[in-house]
Amino acid sequence: MLRLADGLQPYSGMRVRIIRRPTGIVDGMSLHYYHAGQAYDVAPELAEYLVASGFASIEMRRSNRSSRQPRNDRRSVHRAV
Repeated sequence: MLRLADGLQPYSGMRVRIIRRPTGIVDGMSLHYYHAGQAYDVAPELAEYLVASGFASIEMRRSNRSSRQPRNDRRSVHRAV
């Protein structure tokens, strides 16, 4: 069994943003629970279906990312000229 290093999480899916409320049932699951404007983590197969059907777009950034720069980021260091 593969063991991940401490602090790493297995890749669980893709993040999509619903752009149009989906209808229908996929693999026995109703799509009416997904709402336009909301982002969801879904299985890659469902993400592909939602995007190909025009219901969603791929969300490239997670909404919970910090906008704060790390302390060791060189961009935050100001040099005197």
